Amino acid sequence: MAFSKNLEELPHDTQAEQSVIGAILIEGQGAETLTAEDFYHIEHQKIFKVIEDLRKRGQVVDLVLLNSELAKRGLLEEVGGTSYLMQLARSVPNVSNMDYYARIVKEKAMLRKAIELAEQITKKAFEGDIDNARRLGMQVSGLYIDALEKPFDEVFTEEDYIRISQTKRWTSENLCKLTHYVPFMRGENIYIAGKTSTGKTQIALNLAIGFLQQGAKVGYLSMELGREQLLLRLINWETGDDLKQIAENDKRLVNIDLRQKNWWELGMAIIKQDFYKNFYFTEEYFDLEDIENWIEGHSFDVVFIDYVQLIKTKHGSNRNEQIEYIAREFRRLSKKRCMVVLSQFNRVRNEDEDEIDLSRLRDSGALEQTATSIVLIRRDQDEFNRFFYAVAKNQTLGLGALTNGWKKMILTPSGKFKEDF
Repeated sequence: MAFSKNLEELPHDTQAEQSVIGAILIEGQGAETLTAEDFYHIEHQKIFKVIEDLRKRGQVVDLVLLNSELAKRGLLEEVGGTSYLMQLARSVPNVSNMDYYARIVKEKAMLRKAIELAEQITKKAFEGDIDNARRLGMQVSGLYIDALEKPFDEVFTEEDYIRISQTKRWTSENLCKLTHYVPFMRGENIYIAGKTSTGKTQIALNLAIGFLQQGAKVGYLSMELGREQLLLRLINWETGDDLKQIAENDKRLVNIDLRQKNWWELGMAIIKQDFYKNFYFTEEYFDLEDIENWIEGHSFDVVFIDYVQLIKTKHGSNRNEQIEYIAREFRRLSKKRCMVVLSQFNRVRNEDEDEIDLSRLRDSGALEQTATSIVLIRRDQDEFNRFFYAVAKNQTLGLGALTNGWKKMILTPSGKFKEDF
């Protein structure tokens, strides 16, 4: 006995399949839970099989690479040609919804598999073969839409290993202990918090420059620091320690002044170094939607947000609800990159400066829930160049990765932090 449904009526969603492939061509990654067999259309199966093969070779998929590989295999015309691949890349409704589109594709594949198994079960039942009917029934109960529904020992695949093995953990020569405690890598949503003038922006720049030197593509959004101020800090980063020595020897103050051509030319030479080509700085955005579009429009490895309390959104009837929404969105964005978000402490002064207390974090309720790590910063009250940090939360590595008290840092004239060993 066979079901009356013909092949054309089997569950599928053509637009979802097209959107998944198109989003991969834009993002270069994603939909790792799918296989070629999950696609209904033969053309899409062939395209995704080539995508799988390219991933196994460690290559980042894009339109040119996929087009070339399909042509080499003699499959390009079979799947609709270059024009169809371009159409797929252009027709994605929203790249950030790739996981949603992939879930639809997986769900339809599971439904088709369930129909196939049901037909086989019915046939075995009519044949009186109860043992095989029961075995096939167990296969139906083992169909899962995504990893969240699987037993943990079935969650990981070889593709997961390839993805994880290629994930870079960014470190800092200046702050090597901090980047040992806290994993700065894809999937992490890290908050750095302190009072005003406690070095939050400077520690972010220390981390950003270190990551850039290791090849990271870095996005830096500042709602306080302007581009000229940033250029001054970068010049000081390169020259500040020497200027301090000159000033001490000559007993006169040496100032960096962009109005002078020699300083301007030095600044231009600094930012034209190869690694700064991967540094994207903006001071233009305050609205969350604009910020999200900027982040998702670039393939950033790490994004710095300076700082969360200045961001605006229409979601939420009061400021607490708005901050909660912003925090959840940053957690979502961190799934494809590392998010480093700066935050303020509460305005009320805490008399015990040595206490490592997450409640000091402004909007701590919303931020703590979504953060994978929280780093607290404070400045010494007596020595202006001495700072301290403490890792107050580390969800990824657990309690064993929290700092035992405050760790001391010295700020050099160039703006480089040096941890005190």
